[in-house]
Amino acid sequence: GGINYEVTGENTVEVGNNVSWGGGSVVIPATVTNPNDNKTYNVTGIGKEAFYRGYRMTSVTISEGVTYIGERAFWDADLTSISLPEGLTSIGSQAFYDCDNINGELVIPSTMKSIGANVFYGCEKLTSVTIKGGSIGEKAFYWCEGLTSISLQEGVTSIGTQAFDYCTYIEGELVIPSTVKSIGANAFDGCRKLTSVTIKGGSIGDNAFNWCRGLTTISLQEGVTSIGSQAFYCCDNINGELLIPSTVKSIGANAFDECDELTSIKVFAFVPPVLGQNAFDSYNIPLYVMDVEKYKECDGWKDFQNIKLLTDFRLGDQMYSLGEKDSGRYLDQDLTFNDKDSYVSGLDFTVNKLTYSRTFTNKNWQALYVPFAMSYDDWVGEFDVAAINNFHEYTDDMGQTVKTELEIRMVKSGTLKPNHPYLIKAHSANATKAQEINISSNKMYKSEENSIVCSSVDRKYTFTGTYRDITGMRTKDYIFLSDGSLCRATNDGVRLSAQRWYLSIESLGSQVDGGYTSDVKAMEFDIKLLDDEATDIDEITVTRTPLRNSVEAIYNLNGMRVNDSYKGIVIKNGKKVLQK
Repeated sequence: GGINYEVTGENTVEVGNNVSWGGGSVVIPATVTNPNDNKTYNVTGIGKEAFYRGYRMTSVTISEGVTYIGERAFWDADLTSISLPEGLTSIGSQAFYDCDNINGELVIPSTMKSIGANVFYGCEKLTSVTIKGGSIGEKAFYWCEGLTSISLQEGVTSIGTQAFDYCTYIEGELVIPSTVKSIGANAFDGCRKLTSVTIKGGSIGDNAFNWCRGLTTISLQEGVTSIGSQAFYCCDNINGELLIPSTVKSIGANAFDECDELTSIKVFAFVPPVLGQNAFDSYNIPLYVMDVEKYKECDGWKDFQNIKLLTDFRLGDQMYSLGEKDSGRYLDQDLTFNDKDSYVSGLDFTVNKLTYSRTFTNKNWQALYVPFAMSYDDWVGEFDVAAINNFHEYTDDMGQTVKTELEIRMVKSGTLKPNHPYLIKAHSANATKAQEINISSNKMYKSEENSIVCSSVDRKYTFTGTYRDITGMRTKDYIFLSDGSLCRATNDGVRLSAQRWYLSIESLGSQVDGGYTSDVKAMEFDIKLLDDEATDIDEITVTRTPLRNSVEAIYNLNGMRVNDSYKGIVIKNGKKVLQK
């Protein structure tokens, strides 16, 4: 077809250098055949500078199977349209740099891992961009002045420095998905026609929305971790109240300076975030916080003249305001506590009626961590609930722990404590429909992330509940409950949902590898349901058993191998033993 290819493997090629290509429309096929020997190759990529300065090139269609586009592949080409296939994982820097005739809509597929720096720099006739996945490099869409709308979908992981700087005509609402870990400096600087921004997570870089004067509302949701210096500087049409989520740890200098239409600030963080100089335009507007005394003693926050107790709480994307009745806080409505919703409240309160909604399994135990008490009568007949009882370590002949069992006991009476780790399993379940549990108590407790601890000679096992999503599970090396098993994350994308608990292991010994004794990462974790009823134990000591005794083969009197839950007379270690 007049296109040069370079052989990259036994059965693969990439589009090679085509500087002298004649023009018109280009179709990159899925396969090509070498005319010299009739051998067919899969086309897997477009190489560096493949169509560099592709004059008279009008369009390019890329078939599925192509996974990468190299640096400057279409630099300054005369393209008017491009089609990117599913399966594409990377676009190199400056790949479509200054292709200023590309017009209309561009869709980046969900398989994308990285969009390089300056990729679409100066593509000033693009009008709409949908990005379904990957990291967006610095200045990736810099000076795309024709852009009026962008859609960032779940799967986008980061937005680079100045990624959409000088895209001054992007208008309407912008939603930054929860998968984005960082918004780079000046990422949307000067996007003055944006009217609304929702940010669901990650860090917000310096000057990220600087001079976005069309903004009237911003929504910062649980998961946002930091707000950079001048992040919203001179966004002077943002009005009403500003909500700072509990996950924010720092707010940079001048972050909201010149936002002079704000009427109040509500901070859901129990620990005051580090506050930069002149972070806010005015310190005379009301500041509502979770702990008045803490904020009055904290640098920066103590400059506010009117600090009040925050009587709102957040559940998922919704915020609720509490009233006061009989010297107690209350919500004058029914409340459905939906599973996986983040929850932030600094106060206990009551509601008219409380319902817990969740999709349960009847095959495996699931983690349970909720801010209300559950009576045995609430779940009996429909669910099984178990309490964490103990850990049981099994050691080899060298004293190294090679297996650990989490021992749990069925709860057969009484009431589950709020803000306490449990396990739950349905008797019957519908995987596509949530089940509802009507809670007999109508009291909600504040969102405390409590822990229970089990300790052995060498290790401390800590179970901690959470009301917010936790990312980086692999990096933190937290252990969590999944499909009825205690698991470690195998990749950095694993996310633990809110209303769950996780397990962390701290070494108490001297031989430490990355915070853990060297045998911990190789340990197996099993769950064992004990026969008797649960008791209220908050801190317990791990039982240790030598492996040679605990997992020795056990046989019944018929010579069949059985496990240690078998009841009756068995042969164990060459002796008859009665197992009860």
